[in-house]
Parts: sequence; structure tokens; C-alpha cells
Amino acid sequence: MTALVEAQRGRVPLLVLAGDTPMSKRDHIQDIDQRAIAVAAGAHFHQVRSAASAVADIAEAVRLAWSQSAPVVVNVPIDIEWETVDYQPIFGTPTPASMVSADQEAVEEAVGVIASSDRPLVLAGRGARSGDARAAVLQLAERIGAPVATTLRGKEPIHRDPREYRNLRHPVG
Repeated sequence: MTALVEAQRGRVPLLVLAGDTPMSKRDHIQDIDQRAIAVAAGAHFHQVRSAASAVADIAEAVRLAWSQSAPVVVNVPIDIEWETVDYQPIFGTPTPASMVSADQEAVEEAVGVIASSDRPLVLAGRGARSGDARAAVLQLAERIGAPVATTLRGKEPIHRDPREYRNLRHPVG
């Protein structure tokens, strides 16, 4: 549950394959409502309908995880898990979540606030994980003479030698 909640809060496209009790035995001692658990954690829920549809069902769950940037719990009843079927690959590319475009007026206002600030600080989060994003964050910090701080999830991608801060307009400390 904790991992699902964290994945949902962090908008992490995650696939969880959850084994379930047999479909034919709803009074099974280990039967629990997997859908309710997934939904309570904020995750999506996807049911594998049959062994023959398993590949298509899982492919749909992957598309859902990518398009929604969210965890998806895929429920696989045990009686389906042991059936043998011919594998038919499903081709396609996951569609990442759409990008949000900023209002030009809001961007210009933000640039004005940054330009007029006495002690700017760049706060990098998890979005700075890619090399391009990391480079952009460091370039912005250098350009405005600001130190870089990170959130816990942004900590690893941004490494900066503390000696570099003495070259900044507003040194830390």
C-alpha cells in the first residue's frame, strides 16, 4: 500500500501484477477486494479477463500507466496464471502524459520576479533527473547567480561542487 500511495503521489507510471484467488471461488479464505485496495491507494485497477486476453489486458494497463503517469494494479486470478495460450505480441509505444504549456504572460511575470530578486534560489525536484533537465537547471542557476537546492527526490541528479558557489552573485551562507 505504501509503495502504491507513493507512486500515485509521485505520478510514477508503475505496473503491479497482483495474483488473486481463483475466479470460481469467491468464498476463498484468502479472497480480498483487490480493486478496493488499489483505489484506496489512489492507483488504477485493471482486471485480466482470461488467459487468452492476458497480453492485451496487460498492454492496456501499461498504456494506462504511461498516459496517466500513475500506478496500475493488474489483477491476475490464479486459475488464469496456469493456463497455457499461444503468445501473440502486441506492438505499440506507450504515450507519455501530455505536457502542460505555460501562459506567456505568467512566464514573463515570473522572469520579472526572478530578475528583481535579491537572493534567488533554484529548487530542483524529481523532474531534473534527465541529463538535459539537469543541464538546464544548472544553466539557469548560473545565469541568475543562484545556488541550487534539491528536494529529496531531486537530490541525486544535481551534484554541484560547493566551491562553485563562490562564483555566484549570492553565495550560500
